[in-house]
Amino acid sequence: MLPPSSQQFLKDIPVSSKMLYMPERSGLKRFGAFQCKSVKQNITSHIVTLKLPPLNLAELEAVLPYNVANLGESIELEVKVMKRLELPIRWAHDGKPMSNWSGLLKVRLESVTPENSGIYECFYGGRRRMGVHALMKVYVRIACGNNRFGADCDKFCSHLNSSSNSGELCRKFIFCKPDPYGCSCAPGFKGPNCEEQCESGFYGADCKQRCHCAYGDRHCNSVTGFCEVGCARGWEGYSCEIEGKPHINAITNLEIHPGTDVSVSCAVDSVSKPEINVLSNDFPHLEVILRNLEANRHEAVINLKPEMTGIYVFLCTAENEVGFDTKKIVLNVVDPDIQTAAISHCPLGTYGTKCKNACHCAENDYCDIISGRCSLGCEDGWEGPTCGICRRGWYGNNCEHTCHCRDGHEDCDEHGFCLSGCEPGWSGFTCQIKCIPGRFGPNCAETCRCPGYLFSVCDRVTGECRRQNKPHVHHIDRPHVIEKVSRILFLL
Repeated sequence: MLPPSSQQFLKDIPVSSKMLYMPERSGLKRFGAFQCKSVKQNITSHIVTLKLPPLNLAELEAVLPYNVANLGESIELEVKVMKRLELPIRWAHDGKPMSNWSGLLKVRLESVTPENSGIYECFYGGRRRMGVHALMKVYVRIACGNNRFGADCDKFCSHLNSSSNSGELCRKFIFCKPDPYGCSCAPGFKGPNCEEQCESGFYGADCKQRCHCAYGDRHCNSVTGFCEVGCARGWEGYSCEIEGKPHINAITNLEIHPGTDVSVSCAVDSVSKPEINVLSNDFPHLEVILRNLEANRHEAVINLKPEMTGIYVFLCTAENEVGFDTKKIVLNVVDPDIQTAAISHCPLGTYGTKCKNACHCAENDYCDIISGRCSLGCEDGWEGPTCGICRRGWYGNNCEHTCHCRDGHEDCDEHGFCLSGCEPGWSGFTCQIKCIPGRFGPNCAETCRCPGYLFSVCDRVTGECRRQNKPHVHHIDRPHVIEKVSRILFLL
């Protein structure tokens, strides 16, 4: 039943429609779910709209008023308390009490079916008729099979060449599906009569989707959104519609002389603003400068002036909500006055310019003083033409350290960096630090959840709980956990 003083109007412009007017004086009697039903060519369509109470009067409010799920998925319905009353919490589905949900502010529907569709209410006991409680609409949809469309999935799609940008077969076609989709023009068209082609930079049904092509919008297919020249920075997917993980671009090998100013930088492509950092064991207190270069491109820069010769290694990391990326940058500071030395007098066990390279030959054999080659092969932990490269799984000045990289990979570089992260049980810049008691997993990022937390400890690799022989309290600094909370505001 409609509220008192409600009026309905018929409109013909821009399309034939019917409008419901509910005056302000109807007050909270306007609260509830309102349905519009239309029948055309024996096809019945329903549109349901929720009219919610003003925030200053609401006692309970839905976190998400409109909920859509596919057949077999799960849905969570949650309400928040706007005014706390000493009354029990009650639920109803399409007017029928849900007694098993009493007292709950969050409920879950598992493996939903069309029977779970409808209007859900959460209210204080005895105050349902006041019109100040939470309303939620749930719609469970069943997707049509391939190449079918229509309210009853009884129509077949014509073949449309995905590489064609005209889509003339679909001009003037309006596609309608049951609630909540409603009606729209075919992909590539918009307007009251679905005759207008999408403007440059837009595609899809009613031209509502934005193109994300590299080198401009002219390369975007107005029907499918496919980009012939690839996706713009930060986007991926067939239609470049998916925000991708960050991608780092950097000059990975730099060479300068001592006392020279140098900037080490990494540019990051990401749609959302990423967290970027530059790390180095050689420079533990780096000042990282962050800045935005252009659309979807960000940069981290550090400025240095090394005074000593040597090889310095930096690790650039970037992370957004989708994923992360890493890149190693090597800075080689060399002496400009190096002269080619007479190497014919190198001491045994050395070779090369200024005899500065050490041999790593098997059986303590001596290498060629010019080429550095070993006639008997390399000693343990070394490989390569001159036995100057650490064997897989080893690193360090004398290849004395073993790698502890993630996912079972033994690959780390000669400085011990694991670009994939640490294996379970290890952490630190070079994955050489064992997890402290109470932490486990890759990079020691997980917290043990064992009964009797202070007198038990879990396996630092698997997290499996085990009792200690003698109770011992480990004083562990518990990390601060920051939860990112996103809120969706619906304006009706």
